[in-house]
Amino acid sequence: MATTNGSTAIRDKILASLARYRALRIGKFPCAFWRLSSRPGLTAVDTQKFYPEKTRKELPVCPLTFVEKNVYIGTVGRMHGVKDQITLVQAFVLLMQRHAELIGQVYLLLVGDGPLRAQAIELLEKHQLRQYVWLPGERQDIAEIMRTLDIFVLPSQNEGISNAILEAMATGLPVIATEVGGNPELVEQNQTGLLVPPESPESMVNALNVLIKDKQKRKQLGERSLQRVQDNFSIQVMVKNYTDVYDSLGLERKQ
Repeated sequence: MATTNGSTAIRDKILASLARYRALRIGKFPCAFWRLSSRPGLTAVDTQKFYPEKTRKELPVCPLTFVEKNVYIGTVGRMHGVKDQITLVQAFVLLMQRHAELIGQVYLLLVGDGPLRAQAIELLEKHQLRQYVWLPGERQDIAEIMRTLDIFVLPSQNEGISNAILEAMATGLPVIATEVGGNPELVEQNQTGLLVPPESPESMVNALNVLIKDKQKRKQLGERSLQRVQDNFSIQVMVKNYTDVYDSLGLERKQ
């Protein structure tokens, strides 16, 4: 069995976890269409590690004060290139400029390390918003950090199947993600989250504003996110799907 970006090859079958990947491969290799199978549940998240909690817990290492009435937005990932956390920072700046009443009530967590971290700090300091954002660098306690958030954002310019999105959904979070790569196959518009164009702070600030001001919508999207992961992206579902594929290959060879 060999794995490439977006697909897994099992000798007689190529499994694509992205419908988009299958379409691209058929376009490039039309003669092999019969070997390409697109199905969900070929990627999984550990739902024993990533799960929601009813009450928010403090992070001892975080300088931010966690208050139930406040809203905490976060993202997790390498702060480099196509991950484009700068668009999220720009959206946060716009949000504070347009809605001054949210200053001190909305906070941002940017977890990860890389060259964009310094750029993000510079931009936040320029607009005097550094104290409302936590940039801890690379962390190992991602599950605990996820459980402190109200909204998860993935601002990538390109993406395959995002583990970070699956982890956020398993934690019961509404997700704002760019409409690129495999994101639309995880985040269902207005069902489990909101999709926005890449590199568009304006679109992102609009999406953030919708969820910040509507706690009930956040709750509904988060509950559907959790259900979607449990139904399609748990480890148990993934194991069953791969087992079904192996069984079907065995039947094909016998016929």
